[in-house]
Amino acid sequence: MPFILEDFAPDAVITAMAANLSEYYRFYAELPGGELHFEPDCTWLVSGVLEKWFNVVLDSHFEEKGLKERVAALLDEYRRRGLPMSWTVFPDATPPNLPTVLMVEGLLPDSAEPGMALDLFNMAETVRQNDGFTIEQIAGQSAFEEWTEVWLADIPEPIADHCREVMDVLGIEEVRPWRYYLGRVNGKAVACLKLFYAAGVVSVQHVATLREARGQGIATALTVHALRDAREAGYRVAVLTSTPEGLPVYRKIGFRTMATFQTYGWYPR
Repeated sequence: MPFILEDFAPDAVITAMAANLSEYYRFYAELPGGELHFEPDCTWLVSGVLEKWFNVVLDSHFEEKGLKERVAALLDEYRRRGLPMSWTVFPDATPPNLPTVLMVEGLLPDSAEPGMALDLFNMAETVRQNDGFTIEQIAGQSAFEEWTEVWLADIPEPIADHCREVMDVLGIEEVRPWRYYLGRVNGKAVACLKLFYAAGVVSVQHVATLREARGQGIATALTVHALRDAREAGYRVAVLTSTPEGLPVYRKIGFRTMATFQTYGWYPR
């Protein structure tokens, strides 16, 4: 039986939230050319994919002394490979001036997403009923391809193609710590979501709804359905980081903000 977090105290939840996100990123090292490096002061990985989200630095806990040189040395790992990269600053990252040093070294602020958490035993489960709307947990390759295309519908090329490459490698095998959900209206795939189980919590990932199906409560219904499955599996705490568009959906369900995850990006010239 895997460890399951039973404590909803903010410090415990924020720690689990960061650990879950870190575990999620580490799977990118399975990609062709991938490398995963655990160092005393951080974790960093390269995937070989020419997109910053798949080449990342995480779990930063540096000493104040020599910080600029340490950041420059890590950035050089990506420079010499010609790979774009992202650096996610977790809530417990040290020292406090790390973001300033990242920007001095040429990284640009990318996104500051709220880290949100939900006690699954206090979830608001009332959802709108839509005629012809069904939800399935996908298992076969055909449905997986439909899921991927819904997720990537608003993502431009070549980023979308890089994402397809990643999804094909990670796969949908039952032994993996993730589950994919697909929402359909009259048989057409219109919404998707992924759950990832790690660090004692379940995280909600890759929620997307096609433009023509938005505003009907579909994302809310899909999220509630998937999180009921997580609760039935014994989990108490759900976590996520949210875009501005997703905030109303998650707040309606009962998620509340507990921290901020700031990401910085760098691209080769």
